[in-house]
Amino acid sequence: MLAQMGLAAEIEMIRPGYAPSGQGIIRLAVPPAARPLRPLAPRRGRLPARVWGISLASHLDDHHVAARIAAARMILDAACASAQIEETSDSTAAQAGAAVRSRQQNHGCLRHAGLW
Repeated sequence: MLAQMGLAAEIEMIRPGYAPSGQGIIRLAVPPAARPLRPLAPRRGRLPARVWGISLASHLDDHHVAARIAAARMILDAACASAQIEETSDSTAAQAGAAVRSRQQNHGCLRHAGLW
């Protein structure tokens, strides 16, 4: 979404963090913008052309998180578009937790949803 506005930012999650203790580490690199940012023009009422995202579970291998993500993907597939959700399992976080981040592209307009 930031790239569509003209900003070349890069973000990398080094270690996830979850409430209540947090302790996540994120690296963000944002060079100066070459020109003023462009506004986004959302379009409503159309089915998504593309849905993608990431599912992250830390210290939850025995809680069947992958099966729940697969079920959610089937709902997305039936409702609108083929969903490409990357499933990631982590063991570096300070505590157990899970997060989902998704994006949808509606013919040039990006929308974000998630728990982080």
